[in-house]
Amino acid sequence: ALAAAAGGPFAGDPGWSAALARALGETGQAAAVPALARLLADPAAAEAAAALGRIGAAEGAAPLAAHLERPSAGGRPEAIEALALLAGPAAGAALERELWSERPEERAAAALALGRLRDERASAWLEGLRSDYAGEVRRAAVEALAKLPTGRGGGR
Repeated sequence: ALAAAAGGPFAGDPGWSAALARALGETGQAAAVPALARLLADPAAAEAAAALGRIGAAEGAAPLAAHLERPSAGGRPEAIEALALLAGPAAGAALERELWSERPEERAAAALALGRLRDERASAWLEGLRSDYAGEVRRAAVEALAKLPTGRGGGR
């Protein structure tokens, strides 16, 4: 019933879409993935991405990756985090692209996600972010580098 509501008469309402995305995520059911994938294009993209991450179904990785390929997509930091949770190390290349985002919150989210994945390939890029103009990005890069197997991130 919740999945059917994603295309219902209130589909464009931001409050309704956000509440629906949260409710779908709380079901924990992989059957909610298609409805949440539709909500990624909605004003509730952040809630939909977070819900996909909470569900934990591998099927959610493809819609998240496609969502991140659109430069104007909303909810990018949440989508970055969810993609890292669902795709694991396979998300490395997509997450590395986000290190060059114009928005500091996206760069920080990507750095933290790569650190959680212990993606050694990103170490040189993370080293470069240690001198980013945004403090949150610098902190995220240092935290990510500390999680890499070498403990400091070595060169590329």
